[in-house]
Formats: sequence, structure tokens, C-alpha cells
Amino acid sequence: MPLLEVVDLEAGYGQIRVLHGVSLHVERSEVVAVLGANGAGKSTTLLTVSGVVPVSAGTVRFGGEDITSLPGHLVARRGLAQVPEGRGVFPQMSVEENLVMGAIQERSKAVRRERLRRAYDLFPKLGERRRQNAGSLSGGEQQMLAISRALMAEPSMVMLDEPSLGLAPALVETMFETILTIREAGLGVLLVEQNAGEALEVSDRAYVMEQGAVVLSGPAAQVKANESVRAAYLGV
Repeated sequence: MPLLEVVDLEAGYGQIRVLHGVSLHVERSEVVAVLGANGAGKSTTLLTVSGVVPVSAGTVRFGGEDITSLPGHLVARRGLAQVPEGRGVFPQMSVEENLVMGAIQERSKAVRRERLRRAYDLFPKLGERRRQNAGSLSGGEQQMLAISRALMAEPSMVMLDEPSLGLAPALVETMFETILTIREAGLGVLLVEQNAGEALEVSDRAYVMEQGAVVLSGPAAQVKANESVRAAYLGV
């Protein structure tokens, strides 16, 4: 049974239908990339799965449970975390306060301390800046904080929306290494990423979306070898 299973998903904003029968799945300890041009429906797919955008038709199952109609906060409590495009950190709060917000449901101070330790082990720079306001961090550091805050809830799956956007080349490499670390910890990862080459390098499988529908899917190596993908997304 897949960790996440999306079947014939349709959704949109008001009268505007964006998703047209999207189906995909993610297993535990697997990175799955979603590729496509701007406006293809990638972010809307993540927002719909996470309960932010209402489902018009179709089914979303997570951990074997039907979560199609659950609101976002209940989806998150089930162990499905999302790191949105733009990071969404609380700029006037410290790094550590932002991280603690990710474990807001955990009452044990000892457990929260252990999760903080793991966050600082994953990104030592956050430990160095733990008392610093999040708004004063660089873009790359804010992305580290957004990912670590999601992991503070101890999810079984993380959805990442454009994690390398706006990062310096050296930090882009660090970000994709982090995605592999998350997978090695046993989590599922659903990755929306404009940097198709890097995304396919770290992914096990991939889906390509156009105009709100999946038009190609398969093992990452197979998708990367597809001529239309090479021309449209890899510059080959």
C-alpha cells in the first residue's frame, strides 16, 4: 500500500478548474518529483493533497486513510507535512521559536529538545543562529529553517515546493543532499522543482504535468531519457 495515493484528483479556485484527473503515489523511503512548466498545476496538486485547496473530485489516501475531505491542520496531524514555496517562516520570531512551532502538538519538553538537537545536527547553521530572528537569515538559511520546522512534527512524508528557488549554487547542492537524507530516514518525499536535472538525480520516480494533468510518469532515469523532457526541461 502506498504511503500517499492520489486518484483522479480534480480541484481549482472558484470556478476555475486547475487539476484534471491527477493520479500519483508515493511510497515510504521514496523521492517522487513532479515536473512541469509554470501554471501546470504542480503547486495546486500539493495544496490540494495537504487540504488547503478543496477537492472537487477524486480521492486522496494517506497511510491507508481517506483524507480527501480533511482540512489542512488535520492532514498535518496525520503526518503529512508541506514546505511551501516562499518558505513561510515567521520573520519576527527567532530560529528556535520557529522550530518549536513545528512541534506545537508535542507537550514533552524532552522530546522537543531532542527534535531541536536533530534539527541543528541536520543544519548546523541553524544552531549557530538559533537566537537570531528568522527574517534576518539568508534565503538559503530560511529554506533550511522551513524544512527543519516541517520535520519537527516528525511527519512520515514531506512535500517540498520549489526548495532550491533563489538559492546560490552551493546551497542548491546542499538542499538536494538534504532531500536524500530525509529519504534515508524513511520518509516519503513529494518534490515540486523547476531544477529538473537535479530533481531527477535525487528522485526514484517522476511525473510530468501539463495543463493540470499528468502526461508522463515512470522511473526517474526513464523520464530523464525522454526526448520531450530533455528538450523542454533539461536544455538538451
